[in-house]
Amino acid sequence: MLLRSCHAHRGVIATSLAAAVVLVLCGLPTAYALPPDPSDQRLPDPTPGRYIVTLTGKPIATYGGEVKGLDATRPSKGERVDVTSGRAQRYLDYLKREQDDAAARVGAKPLKRYAVSLNGFATTLTPDQVRTLQNAPGVLSVTKDRPRRLTDSRKPIDFLKLTGSNGVWAALGGETSAGRGVVVGILDSGYWPESKSFAGETLGTARPTPSDPFRPYRSGKNKIVMHKADGQRFTGICQAGDSFTGDECNTKVIGARSFSSTYESQTPPAQRKDFLSPRDGNGHGTHVASTAAGNAGVSASVAGHSFGKISGVAPAAKLAIYKIGFTSAIDEQPAIYTGDALAAIDAAVSDGVDVINYSVSGSDAVDDPVDLAFLSAASAGIFVATSAGNAGPEASTANHVTPWVTTVAASTVAPYAGTVVLGNGRKYTGISTTVRGSIGSARLVTARSVKRASAAADEASLCAPNTLSRTKAAGKIVAFDPNIRPRLWSGYDVMHATISEGARASSLVLPSFDDEATHFGDVSIAATIQRYRTLGATDVVVKNGADGATLSFDGVESFVPAEKVKQVVDTTSAGDSFNGAFLARYLETRNAPAAAAFAAKVAARVVSEHGALVAWEKLGIKKA
Repeated sequence: MLLRSCHAHRGVIATSLAAAVVLVLCGLPTAYALPPDPSDQRLPDPTPGRYIVTLTGKPIATYGGEVKGLDATRPSKGERVDVTSGRAQRYLDYLKREQDDAAARVGAKPLKRYAVSLNGFATTLTPDQVRTLQNAPGVLSVTKDRPRRLTDSRKPIDFLKLTGSNGVWAALGGETSAGRGVVVGILDSGYWPESKSFAGETLGTARPTPSDPFRPYRSGKNKIVMHKADGQRFTGICQAGDSFTGDECNTKVIGARSFSSTYESQTPPAQRKDFLSPRDGNGHGTHVASTAAGNAGVSASVAGHSFGKISGVAPAAKLAIYKIGFTSAIDEQPAIYTGDALAAIDAAVSDGVDVINYSVSGSDAVDDPVDLAFLSAASAGIFVATSAGNAGPEASTANHVTPWVTTVAASTVAPYAGTVVLGNGRKYTGISTTVRGSIGSARLVTARSVKRASAAADEASLCAPNTLSRTKAAGKIVAFDPNIRPRLWSGYDVMHATISEGARASSLVLPSFDDEATHFGDVSIAATIQRYRTLGATDVVVKNGADGATLSFDGVESFVPAEKVKQVVDTTSAGDSFNGAFLARYLETRNAPAAAAFAAKVAARVVSEHGALVAWEKLGIKKA
């Protein structure tokens, strides 16, 4: 199964809570979603591919001696899982035999084994093999190993009440003691070792002393050891790979590993864009790790503009990086396969982390292998923090609803803002991190009016790449339509269109047409239809008028009155939306024109039946 990250450019609240729990040993209540309607649950027919087969036997972390002749391997209270002991090795051999027997039932072979936090294996299966194993004794679940996504404050440390004389840090002896003796494991897209948030001293071989009891040190060949505050020991490694020598670990980051077995098996070499190493090729993991336990007092700036000092929530804690998210040529968002996540969880539990942070989307299935692995981790005394995801606020939209993890939804701190003053004196305020003072008077133009002669007007209105004229946009304030492309990209396109010849746009304005168009999260009617047209749905037509909008899909024309344009119809009652239909078909076929045509047909039905557009993503739990 593939997991997804949730918006790397925003504050990682789940991470903040994970570190806060390290500090105060308590947390916010878990965000639970209502259970889905059983009538909506349909078991899809299995397809050929790579699967995770989970067995009913307990993994090493929770095994209590139920098998005659094999002693218990689960740790006693206050102890860590010891996978190197003789009893653990004997039980591991037993689990391997169980896994081999299960695979042999259908003529398969384990490609990857899991035994610490989950008893299972990865293998490739046909639909018939899947059905056979699903009904086989001793098999708990057979789960398709699909990729998921990563999930995503001016001063969050103030917002979380960590600072000040009455803050958490003061109660712990100051920021230099906040998280001392604790190891936070980050399962994400890696980290950027050159960041000052991860700066530390070079690791030596000197053992800890009474005055420095938590000093990490190198032991033997590529082992990093730290005696923790709970009396247990962390043992990690610094794994070499692409653009990563293995010497980057220090007294701050005491472990860095990469898990890409499934990613590599599912992604042809020509499509691999990411580093096959702990180095972060996306930025999400760097963001998460620095939020959780980055160094205190680090100066932050963007394009020369200072944003002051930043700090992790537990700045004195150590970090262990477990990279599981990788980008590709066909997907710039990191993909996290279940098999790779399971391997990382096994490693984190074996290494002896105190906390696991997992800002990744999840399944609502009760037998999801990742959540089952987290059950074992929690049973072994590890605090697991997960993100609620990017959807909501409807029922059953929160990820990771199992009671043994702490699932955290997004929260809000004061945003940065900018104000546009028009020639008639009217002022409009919006979110901006780039307005640093008065820009001065400049002409306001639409992106369409400063397009290149060869560019399509619809594409230019979205600030698509290479559609704006350098000379026409120079010195202007450019306004463009809300669209399904990230706003940062559109801003970059305006800058790129003007800067190469010494000219530059004065500013950029993104109007929000709440009074004029239905939105799909940040997407307007016109921009959405225009985007589908560019993807191949050439028979999509939209006409905006003073009285409303006229939409035509495959010859089916619908008029949406202005008073109904803002109406939002719930997706559960109206079927698929534009984006939902497009995304579902695109992920299935990877054929954008076909997916756009399919979405257009769905949209025609919805509009004709309901007289309004369906929202694909409503604002609510947008990030975590």
